Amino acid sequence: ILMKDKACILVPGTLGLGLVLYLYHRYFRENRKNAHGDVIEERNSPNGTFKGRRDSELRIASLKPEAIRIFKSIAPPLDFKSHKGQGGRIAIVGGSKDYTGAPYYAGMAALKTGAELLYMFASAEASPALKVYSPELMVTPFYGTSLCSGTNEWVSRTASIITERMKRFHAIVIGPGMGRNKHLVPVIRNVLHEAARAKIPTVLDADGVWAVCQDPEMLNQAGMVVLTPNKVEFEKLYTSVMQVERKLDGDLKADVESLCRKLNNAVIIRKGRSDFISNGIISLECVEMGAPKRSGGIGDVLAGVTATCVAWAQMKSSLSPKQDFKESQKNIVYAAHCACSIVRKAWEITFSDCGRGSCVPDLLDKLRSVINSIEAAAC
Repeated sequence: ILMKDKACILVPGTLGLGLVLYLYHRYFRENRKNAHGDVIEERNSPNGTFKGRRDSELRIASLKPEAIRIFKSIAPPLDFKSHKGQGGRIAIVGGSKDYTGAPYYAGMAALKTGAELLYMFASAEASPALKVYSPELMVTPFYGTSLCSGTNEWVSRTASIITERMKRFHAIVIGPGMGRNKHLVPVIRNVLHEAARAKIPTVLDADGVWAVCQDPEMLNQAGMVVLTPNKVEFEKLYTSVMQVERKLDGDLKADVESLCRKLNNAVIIRKGRSDFISNGIISLECVEMGAPKRSGGIGDVLAGVTATCVAWAQMKSSLSPKQDFKESQKNIVYAAHCACSIVRKAWEITFSDCGRGSCVPDLLDKLRSVINSIEAAAC
């Protein structure tokens, strides 16, 4: 007798026993589930038996080929020849007394994408919480909210806590959970200029985009910069920089490109139903499905993934003596598109598995699965 959802199969005799054992083995072999309720598949590989999540693998396989190609072209090899940190050292500037989750999500997303070391600079109030979130995060308090003065001496001293470590970083993320503190705007300007001198790409997200709205000229001397505004942030950024309100029925592609050119050809990821990426010269659109639920923290994850991808792109560009700034910017655009594809695919799978209760910790788990599947995919 084999029970399945209140139904039973009755087969008499020795032949029946053999059939029952076969069906029992076949049913439980093909329908075993893990703790997440996902069907587990077992198959042979040259390295032994591989147990994978069959449904998730099929969905990951639908990732656009260009994203897989870009990732494989920029990701550093895992060949036992590198030293600690050579696979990516990312800095996160963010975190305030009210917001500690955002920088944590950005940092963990960078690590789960493949970065190896994560530096974090936060307010004195946020630092204790961030230190206990994960031992992976190397947290340094660089200002205290009650001690912000905005004087030139204070700005220089505060910025130096970050800039004196600049040579360690492959990319910097500015903004997640940073808060809208007007005294930090000139600090960000100093960090951006030092990053430009060191040829380190910088991702400006959330409150980092807000800081640019307060002082658009800070990007005049900036280098490789990626901004990640959502719809509302983009409208405010456009108005601040172009000195005119954007028409709601205007051509989004044309408006993004014109804004990029105005911002010294910075790369903009305009997040929305689909993500539009441009540097004013090259424009791409990421049309991975994503999911209808808009949980807080997804943008922070994108900032972390983008930082790792653009860091890798720049690391590879720096190996070519003939690589110029325009070529590096082009590679940054493609790396940003790759990051958008990864996050949207991971969120699609998260929502498919977790439904309405999907949240960013689930997304971080799926992120690693997507990365591993990309690396296992054929070019």
